Order: sequence, then C-alpha cells, then structure tokens
Amino acid sequence: MLLQDSIGEYLLEVDKAAREREEIILKQLEEKDPLPDKEKDQMAWVRAANQHRAIAEEIILKELIYV
Repeated sequence: MLLQDSIGEYLLEVDKAAREREEIILKQLEEKDPLPDKEKDQMAWVRAANQHRAIAEEIILKELIYV
C-alpha cells in the first residue's frame, strides 16, 4: 500500500467507517443507558458521556483497527 501510494485512501476509509460506527454505538448506548440531566448534575453527565465514548472507542478498536 505504501509503495502504491494507496495507504492514504485506505486510512480515510477506515477513519470514515470508525466515525460512522462511533455514532451508531453512542446512540445505542444512549438508548440503553441514558445520560443524566446535564442541567442538574454536570459532573455526572460528563462522567457518563466519557464512559460511553470510552466504550465506543474500545469496540471500534476491536472491530476495525486490530483486525
């Protein structure tokens, strides 16, 4: 890929797929475990949002990156 100069295109495809998958996973996590009210408790909201993002990143790494 590097010699054929196609690695950039491949990396863009993987990045696009990872971002799309992240959106889907975050929506599924939000449905399963809704975030707390941001107005009432910002720290709890940030904690839950960060946890959802970490879970999504872990799934994406296992599904798309470490293949």
